[in-house]
Amino acid sequence: MAEFVSPANVSIMIVAKALAALEPIHKLGILHGDIKNNNLLIVPSMGRVVWIDFSSSVTPVTRLQNWMQGVLKLVHYDCVSTYSMPDG
Repeated sequence: MAEFVSPANVSIMIVAKALAALEPIHKLGILHGDIKNNNLLIVPSMGRVVWIDFSSSVTPVTRLQNWMQGVLKLVHYDCVSTYSMPDG
């Protein structure tokens, strides 16, 4: 006779595997950016949980680029707003 597994236990196992699957991704410095159930592929036959749809993900490079763009905007704004024409 097969052992009964409650839906609550299945849910807990899925969440635990989903969180564990994020660990190696985060170790690479990648943030998924869109964590939700629609982006979780559950493969019951293999007992696996896989994150999909990394279109909103952020890598260390994109984080650095975003930071640099922010700095450049601040510098540009500061230079433009404080500049005055020399008297001539």
